[in-house]
Amino acid sequence: MKQFIFIITLLSSFLLHSSECHHSLVRATAEKYELQELNDEYLGEKDGNSALMNKLVGEKTRVVYLDEKQRAEYEVKAVDGRLYYIDGDYLVGKVDPNYPFSYDPWAIFVMDRNGRIYISFNQSVGRFQHSSLVAGEKVAAAGMIHIQDGVISSMTDRSGHYRPKKIHMQQFQERLVELGYSFD
Repeated sequence: MKQFIFIITLLSSFLLHSSECHHSLVRATAEKYELQELNDEYLGEKDGNSALMNKLVGEKTRVVYLDEKQRAEYEVKAVDGRLYYIDGDYLVGKVDPNYPFSYDPWAIFVMDRNGRIYISFNQSVGRFQHSSLVAGEKVAAAGMIHIQDGVISSMTDRSGHYRPKKIHMQQFQERLVELGYSFD
C-alpha cells in the first residue's frame, strides 16, 4: 500500500510540474506583447449589434471581420527599410504618378498578438475598422499611420475601437525595427 501511495504521489507531482511548465510556456507566449481588448461598446459590431456603431452610422450596420486568408493581403513586411505588402512586391502607400492627388496617405494599422502587422487604406466608419483586420481579437497595437511609397512619416495611436496606450505604440515601433524597417 505504501508503494502505491508513493507512486501516486510521484505521478501527481510529475503531472503538477508538467502542468506548471505548460502554463508557463503558454503564459510566456501570450505575454510577448501587452495586448489591448476591443472596447465593450463595439462588441457585437460584426452582427450589427453595437449600439454605438449603429448610432454613429445612423442605421444598423455590420462591421466586416476578415478571416485569416482575407487579412493576409493586408500583412506587411520590411525590405530595404521600407514597408511592402507581404503577398507581393507592392510598396505600402505607393503613389500613382498619374494620379498623385487621388491618394490619402493615412491608413489604419493593427499589430496582432503574434507581431504580424496589417495596414489598410480602406477604413470606412461602420463597415471597415481597426477591428476588421483582426476580427475583433485583442491587439498589441492599433492606430493611424501616414505612409507613402513604403516610408512612414507619422504614426498615432488613434483607435476608438482599441484605445491603445503608450506601451502599444512602443511595441509597434520596436516590432517594425525587428522586421527591418528603418526610421532613418
